[in-house]
Amino acid sequence: MKSFLINFFLLILLAACSTDKTLISGEPLSLPLWTTTLVQDSVMNTYQITLQIGEKNMTGICLLKKTGDKWNGSLINEFGIKAFDFTSDEGMTHLHHIVSFLDKWYIRRTIEQDLHYLFNIDATKTGNEKKRYIRRKSPTSFILVNRIHHIQYSFNRIPETK
Repeated sequence: MKSFLINFFLLILLAACSTDKTLISGEPLSLPLWTTTLVQDSVMNTYQITLQIGEKNMTGICLLKKTGDKWNGSLINEFGIKAFDFTSDEGMTHLHHIVSFLDKWYIRRTIEQDLHYLFNIDATKTGNEKKRYIRRKSPTSFILVNRIHHIQYSFNRIPETK
């Protein structure tokens, strides 16, 4: 099973080489994520996430919580298997408890850099869209695109039920 998952992920990375490199349409998310209505401070925020690499999709749930200047989160698939936990602040983003088939230095580094960009976007810097960009698709959803590795992270907020 482990070798199947490794081969599957490598196949996804190879498929990414042939993806379309055009920008995703939508309103640019030019403000830091925590200053928008997408994320509430000191509250657990739940998102349905789709990770698209080439023609392949992986879906799951992303749990986010911001405390002060620090972000904490987990990515879990629909079966309840945790892919990884992460922490992010202004200085660095780190992955913790990462599932073994993703625990490769180049995969860790790419995910850490993408998440760091997501939580520390600076609208005042120009030229950010050469490598990564974020687009708001609706008032409760956004997309992060890594143009170098052709990876797209789609976040759709899951409304709280009472």
